[in-house]
Amino acid sequence: MAKEKRRQWKSIDPAGPNPAVAKDVPAWLDRIQNLPHDGARKIFLNRLVDAAVEMTEILPPKAIERAAAASSNLLVLLTALRSPEMLRDLERHEPLASPYLRGLQAQQDLIKQAGGLISADEVAGILRLTRQAIDKRRIAGKLIAIPQGQRGFGYPVCQFTARGSLPGLEQFLLALNRNDAWMQLIFLLSPNSNLGNRSPLQLLSDGEVDAVTSAAAIFGEHGAL
Repeated sequence: MAKEKRRQWKSIDPAGPNPAVAKDVPAWLDRIQNLPHDGARKIFLNRLVDAAVEMTEILPPKAIERAAAASSNLLVLLTALRSPEMLRDLERHEPLASPYLRGLQAQQDLIKQAGGLISADEVAGILRLTRQAIDKRRIAGKLIAIPQGQRGFGYPVCQFTARGSLPGLEQFLLALNRNDAWMQLIFLLSPNSNLGNRSPLQLLSDGEVDAVTSAAAIFGEHGAL
Protein backbone atom coordinates (compact mmCIF):
# COMPACT_ATOMS: atom_id res chain seq x y z
CA MET A 1 0.00 0.00 0.00
CA ALA A 2 2.77 2.45 0.98
CA LYS A 3 4.73 1.58 -2.18
CA GLU A 4 1.67 2.21 -4.34
CA LYS A 5 1.19 5.62 -2.73
CA ARG A 6 4.83 6.50 -3.30
CA ARG A 7 4.52 5.68 -7.02
CA GLN A 8 1.51 7.97 -7.21
CA TRP A 9 3.41 10.77 -5.45
CA LYS A 10 6.31 10.54 -7.89
CA SER A 11 3.92 11.09 -10.78
CA ILE A 12 2.69 14.37 -9.31
CA ASP A 13 4.29 17.46 -10.81
CA PRO A 14 3.55 20.55 -8.67
CA ALA A 15 4.45 22.74 -11.63
CA GLY A 16 2.29 20.70 -14.03
CA PRO A 17 -0.75 21.81 -15.99
CA ASN A 18 -3.32 20.86 -13.35
CA PRO A 19 -3.26 23.49 -10.53
CA ALA A 20 -5.92 21.58 -8.57
CA VAL A 21 -3.58 18.57 -8.29
CA ALA A 22 -0.66 20.83 -7.35
CA LYS A 23 -2.63 22.29 -4.45
CA ASP A 24 -3.19 18.79 -3.06
CA VAL A 25 0.54 18.06 -2.74
CA PRO A 26 1.38 18.29 1.01
CA ALA A 27 4.31 20.46 2.06
CA TRP A 28 6.23 17.52 3.56
CA LEU A 29 6.03 15.63 0.26
CA ASP A 30 7.32 18.66 -1.60
CA ARG A 31 10.31 18.74 0.78
CA ILE A 32 11.01 15.04 0.18
CA GLN A 33 10.86 15.47 -3.58
CA ASN A 34 13.41 18.31 -3.36
CA LEU A 35 15.92 16.21 -1.41
CA PRO A 36 18.72 14.34 -3.21
CA HIS A 37 17.48 10.79 -3.84
CA ASP A 38 20.76 8.94 -4.10
CA GLY A 39 22.03 5.71 -2.57
CA ALA A 40 21.39 5.24 1.12
CA ARG A 41 19.38 8.47 1.37
CA LYS A 42 16.79 7.11 -1.08
CA ILE A 43 16.54 3.80 0.79
CA PHE A 44 16.25 5.66 4.11
CA LEU A 45 13.45 7.92 2.86
CA ASN A 46 11.54 5.03 1.29
CA ARG A 47 11.69 2.92 4.44
CA LEU A 48 10.89 5.90 6.67
CA VAL A 49 7.74 6.65 4.67
CA ASP A 50 6.77 2.97 4.78
CA ALA A 51 7.28 2.92 8.57
CA ALA A 52 5.21 6.07 9.05
CA VAL A 53 2.34 4.64 6.96
CA GLU A 54 2.48 1.34 8.87
CA MET A 55 2.35 3.16 12.22
CA THR A 56 -0.62 5.21 11.06
CA GLU A 57 -2.43 2.01 10.08
CA ILE A 58 -1.61 0.23 13.38
CA LEU A 59 -2.08 2.96 16.00
CA PRO A 60 -5.55 3.68 17.40
CA PRO A 61 -6.92 7.23 17.06
CA LYS A 62 -6.09 8.17 20.68
CA ALA A 63 -2.44 7.15 20.25
CA ILE A 64 -2.21 9.14 17.03
CA GLU A 65 -3.67 12.19 18.81
CA ARG A 66 -1.08 11.90 21.61
CA ALA A 67 1.79 11.60 19.15
CA ALA A 68 0.55 14.45 16.96
CA ALA A 69 0.38 16.75 20.00
CA ALA A 70 4.10 16.29 20.79
CA SER A 71 6.22 19.43 20.86
CA SER A 72 8.76 18.35 18.22
CA ASN A 73 9.01 15.99 15.25
CA LEU A 74 11.37 13.74 17.17
CA LEU A 75 8.91 13.50 20.05
CA VAL A 76 6.12 12.65 17.59
CA LEU A 77 8.11 9.55 16.62
CA LEU A 78 9.12 8.69 20.18
CA THR A 79 5.56 9.04 21.46
CA ALA A 80 4.23 6.85 18.66
CA LEU A 81 6.89 4.18 19.15
CA ARG A 82 6.23 4.04 22.90
CA SER A 83 2.56 3.24 22.35
CA PRO A 84 1.82 -0.36 23.43
CA GLU A 85 0.69 -1.28 19.91
CA MET A 86 4.09 -0.33 18.45
CA LEU A 87 6.23 -1.35 21.39
CA ARG A 88 5.12 -4.98 21.24
CA ASP A 89 6.25 -5.23 17.64
CA LEU A 90 9.49 -3.37 18.31
CA GLU A 91 10.45 -5.66 21.18
CA ARG A 92 10.10 -8.70 18.95
CA HIS A 93 12.97 -7.31 16.87
CA GLU A 94 14.86 -5.45 19.60
CA PRO A 95 14.37 -6.63 23.23
CA LEU A 96 15.96 -3.44 24.58
CA ALA A 97 13.65 -1.13 22.63
CA SER A 98 11.64 -0.08 25.68
CA PRO A 99 14.54 1.10 27.91
CA TYR A 100 16.19 2.72 24.88
CA LEU A 101 13.08 4.74 24.08
CA ARG A 102 12.69 5.68 27.75
CA GLY A 103 16.26 6.96 27.67
CA LEU A 104 15.59 9.07 24.59
CA GLN A 105 12.43 10.44 26.20
CA ALA A 106 14.38 11.28 29.37
CA GLN A 107 16.93 13.18 27.30
CA GLN A 108 14.21 15.20 25.60
CA ASP A 109 12.59 15.95 28.97
CA LEU A 110 15.96 17.09 30.33
CA ILE A 111 16.53 19.40 27.37
CA LYS A 112 13.07 20.90 27.89
CA GLN A 113 13.84 21.43 31.58
CA ALA A 114 17.08 23.16 30.56
CA GLY A 115 15.16 25.66 28.44
CA GLY A 116 16.07 24.02 25.14
CA LEU A 117 19.27 24.04 23.13
CA ILE A 118 20.80 26.88 21.13
CA SER A 119 23.50 26.87 18.46
CA ALA A 120 27.14 27.91 18.79
CA ASP A 121 26.37 31.07 16.77
CA GLU A 122 23.63 32.02 19.24
CA VAL A 123 26.00 31.40 22.16
CA ALA A 124 28.57 33.60 20.45
CA GLY A 125 25.97 36.38 20.33
CA ILE A 126 25.12 36.00 24.02
CA LEU A 127 28.75 35.96 25.15
CA ARG A 128 29.87 38.53 22.56
CA LEU A 129 32.59 36.24 21.29
CA THR A 130 33.47 34.74 17.92
CA ARG A 131 32.23 31.32 16.86
CA GLN A 132 35.83 30.09 17.05
CA ALA A 133 36.09 31.27 20.65
CA ILE A 134 32.95 29.30 21.52
CA ASP A 135 34.45 26.17 19.95
CA LYS A 136 37.59 26.67 22.04
CA ARG A 137 35.52 27.01 25.22
CA ARG A 138 33.61 23.85 24.40
CA ILE A 139 36.80 21.86 23.75
CA ALA A 140 38.28 23.19 27.00
CA GLY A 141 35.21 21.97 28.92
CA LYS A 142 34.02 25.46 29.85
CA LEU A 143 30.52 25.05 28.41
CA ILE A 144 27.93 22.26 28.49
CA ALA A 145 27.64 21.09 24.89
CA ILE A 146 25.23 18.31 23.92
CA PRO A 147 26.30 16.33 20.81
CA GLN A 148 23.78 16.68 17.98
CA GLY A 149 25.28 14.40 15.33
CA GLN A 150 26.02 16.12 12.03
CA ARG A 151 24.45 19.31 13.39
CA GLY A 152 27.38 19.75 15.75
CA PHE A 153 26.53 20.69 19.35
CA GLY A 154 23.57 22.22 21.15
CA TYR A 155 24.09 24.40 24.22
CA PRO A 156 21.51 24.24 27.05
CA VAL A 157 19.96 27.66 27.59
CA CYS A 158 20.03 27.34 31.40
CA GLN A 159 23.82 27.86 31.54
CA PHE A 160 23.43 31.44 30.31
CA THR A 161 21.95 34.61 31.76
CA ALA A 162 21.13 37.97 30.25
CA ARG A 163 24.65 39.07 31.21
CA GLY A 164 26.56 36.08 29.87
CA SER A 165 27.55 32.73 31.36
CA LEU A 166 25.98 31.48 34.57
CA PRO A 167 28.15 32.63 37.52
CA GLY A 168 30.64 29.91 38.47
CA LEU A 169 29.92 27.84 35.35
CA GLU A 170 33.56 27.19 34.51
CA GLN A 171 34.50 26.28 38.10
CA PHE A 172 31.84 23.64 38.56
CA LEU A 173 32.39 22.20 35.07
CA LEU A 174 36.07 21.83 35.88
CA ALA A 175 35.09 19.74 38.91
CA LEU A 176 32.90 17.58 36.63
CA ASN A 177 35.42 17.24 33.81
CA ARG A 178 35.33 13.44 33.93
CA ASN A 179 31.57 13.42 33.26
CA ASP A 180 29.96 13.76 29.85
CA ALA A 181 27.67 16.63 28.89
CA TRP A 182 24.49 14.75 29.81
CA MET A 183 25.76 14.04 33.34
CA GLN A 184 26.85 17.66 33.70
CA LEU A 185 23.36 18.82 32.78
CA ILE A 186 21.74 16.30 35.12
CA PHE A 187 23.94 17.58 37.96
CA LEU A 188 23.11 21.21 37.18
CA LEU A 189 19.34 20.69 37.19
CA SER A 190 18.83 18.06 39.90
CA PRO A 191 18.12 18.71 43.60
CA ASN A 192 21.29 17.91 45.54
CA SER A 193 21.39 16.60 49.12
CA ASN A 194 24.68 18.43 49.69
CA LEU A 195 22.98 21.68 48.76
CA GLY A 196 19.92 21.40 50.97
CA ASN A 197 18.03 19.59 48.20
CA ARG A 198 18.29 22.62 45.98
CA SER A 199 19.67 22.36 42.46
CA PRO A 200 23.12 23.72 41.56
CA LEU A 201 21.37 25.93 39.02
CA GLN A 202 19.40 27.62 41.80
CA LEU A 203 22.51 28.26 43.87
CA LEU A 204 24.66 29.47 40.99
CA SER A 205 21.89 31.90 40.07
CA ASP A 206 22.19 33.24 43.64
CA GLY A 207 25.98 33.48 43.36
CA GLU A 208 26.79 30.56 45.71
CA VAL A 209 29.64 29.30 43.54
CA ASP A 210 31.84 27.72 46.25
CA ALA A 211 29.04 25.48 47.58
CA VAL A 212 28.20 24.24 44.09
CA THR A 213 31.86 23.64 43.21
CA SER A 214 32.30 21.54 46.36
CA ALA A 215 29.17 19.52 45.55
CA ALA A 216 30.40 19.08 41.98
CA ALA A 217 33.70 17.68 43.25
CA ILE A 218 31.81 15.11 45.33
CA PHE A 219 29.58 14.24 42.39
CA GLY A 220 32.61 13.94 40.12
CA GLU A 221 34.19 11.43 42.46
CA HIS A 222 31.16 9.42 43.58
CA GLY A 223 28.26 10.34 41.30
CA ALA A 224 26.12 11.35 44.32
CA LEU A 225 23.42 14.01 44.23
